[in-house]
Amino acid sequence: MSDTLPRWLDAEAVALRVSIRPDYVARYVRAGKLPKPRHPFGARQPRWDVQELDAFMGGRPTSQPHNAAVQALADEIARKARRQENRQENSR
Repeated sequence: MSDTLPRWLDAEAVALRVSIRPDYVARYVRAGKLPKPRHPFGARQPRWDVQELDAFMGGRPTSQPHNAAVQALADEIARKARRQENRQENSR
């Protein structure tokens, strides 16, 4: 699997990239804190150009790459599972 992001991001991916809640994306666009979306796939599918978003945010990604975030979550789940297994073994 590649660590590169797709060129076009939906609102959920934008939220992850800039570390905000997905329901804040439209609010941030209205306030000028995020660029307006484009519509390369039709009027009902707004998307943000990742290069334009990065340039707007100062030229650098503001969040972990997607794969790193997923890996961190998987590691946390594994740690919790190991702790639970250890507790079950100790209670026997």
